[in-house]
Amino acid sequence: MRRTCAHKAGFTLIEMLISMAVATSALGLLAATVSRVLTANDTAREHLQGITSLGRLGEQFRGDAHAADTARLENVDGQARTLHLGLEDGSSVEYAIDAAGLRRTLSVDGQVTHREMFVLPGMQVLGWNDDFETAGRLSLRIARLVHQGDDVQALGKQFSIDAATGRRFSRPDGT
Repeated sequence: MRRTCAHKAGFTLIEMLISMAVATSALGLLAATVSRVLTANDTAREHLQGITSLGRLGEQFRGDAHAADTARLENVDGQARTLHLGLEDGSSVEYAIDAAGLRRTLSVDGQVTHREMFVLPGMQVLGWNDDFETAGRLSLRIARLVHQGDDVQALGKQFSIDAATGRRFSRPDGT
């Protein structure tokens, strides 16, 4: 007599548990990958915003410096924090270092007509060169911030935005 084996279609409980574990692991890896991609996207967006703002600042600063008749630095706590430029048309521009970046204020006849904030994420404005009276050039020093653990204030590479003035300025004391 011949015996026939009946084969049942379906899965055992063990097979179902194994497939669920594999699917759960795959979803966990996918979630981690998506999280990293989103973090990289945010970092790239912040970097692009900083580079764009830096480009606008450089263009505006060079134009103001080239049109300046007078320039003077204002020190706060021994550091040059504000640059005052007197322009050929009688207006004045003030660049002030702020915690978020650099604030530009345009005044005509003593009245503020325009304010602009250059936000520089991931960067810190360090100050101005202090030899512009003799060099005939204005420089704004900036540093990239490096994140080392919890220490965000660690300064990385430093660079400057230079502008030719075409004239030499005298010091406020007349020298």
